[in-house]
Parts: sequence; C-alpha cells; structure tokens
Amino acid sequence: MLSQADLATWNQMAEGYHLIDANRAAYERCRRTAERAKREMPCKLKVKPPEGAATLQ
Repeated sequence: MLSQADLATWNQMAEGYHLIDANRAAYERCRRTAERAKREMPCKLKVKPPEGAATLQ
C-alpha cells in the first residue's frame, strides 16, 4: 500500500482530502464559478491547525 511505501505522499493526500472535505460547499461554489468564468478563481477555505499544534502567544 501507498501508506506503507511512501508516508510523505500518503500524508499529503490525506491532508488534501481533509481540506476539501472540510470545505466542500465553498470548494463546489468556487469550482462552479471557475467553470463559468473559464479561468482560475481565488477561493477562501478554512484551515484548522493540526491536532496538538502549539499556539503563538
């Protein structure tokens, strides 16, 4: 399996999945807008910090 063969690639794929999954509605709106405009569109997504991440003070 990929998760055993290349951990870095597996982690990138998992992170991408979670980013899109957490922003499904915003992603779909932006994708449709880009499709209608027939060009790249900037999109705003919400990104949570990793579990256990230290906070800046």
